[in-house]
Amino acid sequence: VMQGAGNLKYEDFPRLSLPLPKCNSEEAIIPFSMIIEDSEYCHASYVYSMEKNNVSYAETLRRAIANQEKTLEQYRQESKGMVKELVAQFERRKAAEEIRRERHKPSGEINPDRLHQFKTHDDIFLRNLVRHEGKKHGMVMLIDWSGSMDVCLDGVVRQVLLLTWFCRKAKIPYEVFFYTERSGFSKPELRTNTAYPERMKELFNIDYKGKDDLAFSDVSLRQVFSSRMSDEEFAKMERIVWNVLGAHDRNDRDFQYVLGGITSPVMSLHGTPSCEAMMAIHDYIPKFREATGSQIVDFIFLTDGEPSGLCRDGNRAYIPLKSIRVQHMPTGRSLTVHADKRGGVHSLNKEVQYFLADEIRKLGCVTVGFSIGGMSGISQHFLNQFVLTSKNAVKTIQEANDQFANFNAFYKKENFLPCAPELTPGFDEYYLVRPVKPTATELDANINSTNATLTKIRNSFLKSLTQRKCSRVFLSRFIDLISGRKVQKFKIMG
Repeated sequence: VMQGAGNLKYEDFPRLSLPLPKCNSEEAIIPFSMIIEDSEYCHASYVYSMEKNNVSYAETLRRAIANQEKTLEQYRQESKGMVKELVAQFERRKAAEEIRRERHKPSGEINPDRLHQFKTHDDIFLRNLVRHEGKKHGMVMLIDWSGSMDVCLDGVVRQVLLLTWFCRKAKIPYEVFFYTERSGFSKPELRTNTAYPERMKELFNIDYKGKDDLAFSDVSLRQVFSSRMSDEEFAKMERIVWNVLGAHDRNDRDFQYVLGGITSPVMSLHGTPSCEAMMAIHDYIPKFREATGSQIVDFIFLTDGEPSGLCRDGNRAYIPLKSIRVQHMPTGRSLTVHADKRGGVHSLNKEVQYFLADEIRKLGCVTVGFSIGGMSGISQHFLNQFVLTSKNAVKTIQEANDQFANFNAFYKKENFLPCAPELTPGFDEYYLVRPVKPTATELDANINSTNATLTKIRNSFLKSLTQRKCSRVFLSRFIDLISGRKVQKFKIMG
């Protein structure tokens, strides 16, 4: 029985209406300059402490940093061929789209070479070649930086690096944000102690009093990569993000410990405030478009779970409802989510997330979403949530078993699964992607269980990552979008 429900009957349940306010993106975003500044301060402080108090760990730290520099450079070199190929594909597809927009238009002047044809042909005029310029694309990427992403952080960061290397090479404006709740800083000058009510005023311009309001998270978007970075700033951020991977790598506990010591707390993993992050992105995209001249913005969203709860606060938080209506104040558009017969609203967070994705799409954006699926296969829960609709409903248990097997076979082979548009509204495309690990056939032939070291296995795995189809699908679809090419939908199996 719900707390506070009393003896209310369903016909007495109220309908609630709450606002989704504008989120001030300038307050939500932590600029890359602050991340670099705090990371350098944290690094220097930790090195000084180790050299003064723990000589053995100071030496371990030097070896760990040298190893990170080596593996990062190795990944750069291994990725050069793919980045070059992707840029070439992009240029070809962009050129093809521009040719399609070329038209010959009569000039109104007679062509002397065709004058003798005037009795048999109407077209005796000179023609001018008219080119209709394609629209300039930019990219804004929003990456879940929650604690549960720890297990797939390596693959996700590598994809992000590939995308940013490609964008820099192709001169495409871009921004990459890691989102979670607000974190602290190591450097005293960067620290703030804003209380929650004051923070809500800064972010959402609301006077939060805890009376049936939606309990918004203290969202923070870390601006890790940007086309506005200099080469020096970009290289620094590469090392910062790569060291974060080392701090979450359990293959070498000593390296993990010391690399965690030089990692700024601003890069730590927390919760999943996806809705609040999208509210900030909705405010940010017009500013990005104006700053970069991008007419179309490709919005890419990646997460491994559902958004943090937009639960109500206050004395009436657990009163049963017939429905909740949320209105997006910047646009005036609203969403109504109906409760079950017991008055519970179970899908508010996800419904609001899809609603906000559609609000971003209405800004003139192409919206593409990715969810991290299971390592070993796709569960029935994921299929029900993202793939199965009335169109591919089955009637017998045997048909259901065969369908489940077919989906998993495709997922394990291709390392992704296209989602049903009806189940992921607000996104032009949505995919389940597999956080793959190396198999025996993907490792070097000379690596086996009897003589392999963790370093050799890891290096062989890293080499194989650039060849995985999930990477190519992720990047190839992105190229289709930003080159202006019409993306062909995958056929939903079943």
